[in-house]
Amino acid sequence: MNPDLCQPPDIPGLVGKMLADTDCQACGLVQRGYAALADPGSSTSVALTAMMVIAVAFFGYRLMLGRGLALSNLTGLVVRLGIVLLLAASWGAWQEAAYDTLARAPTRIAQDMIAAIDAPAPLQGIQEALDKIELASIGWRQRAGIASPFVGGPPST
Repeated sequence: MNPDLCQPPDIPGLVGKMLADTDCQACGLVQRGYAALADPGSSTSVALTAMMVIAVAFFGYRLMLGRGLALSNLTGLVVRLGIVLLLAASWGAWQEAAYDTLARAPTRIAQDMIAAIDAPAPLQGIQEALDKIELASIGWRQRAGIASPFVGGPPST
């Protein structure tokens, strides 16, 4: 897994830990999916290889029919096959090209915007609100006493 995604959060508390764990689990899920895709014996890998053979066979068939060899056709085919192979079989390439860009860009943009206006960190505000709710619930638990069924007391009859 990407060690950058499984770092402890900057903000202490439940909210930061939950978001960091969610990011780590999502990255791990995607990484395991690509590991299964890139496995040489998987059905996806076999299908990808078969489609590449068919694409090359069609190109050869076009050559046999006398359509001629156009460099633009050959270049386009090679580039398309290369991109598909690179993204489908390599987790590192996919992570750099799409996952990090698409999954991390909104967070980075939002952090830059928040820093530009000197606003407090949004996770810090959520954590403070959660802490206040927890403190209030402690007071309600103490006032309810042991008789309340909501805090583990006997059910009322």
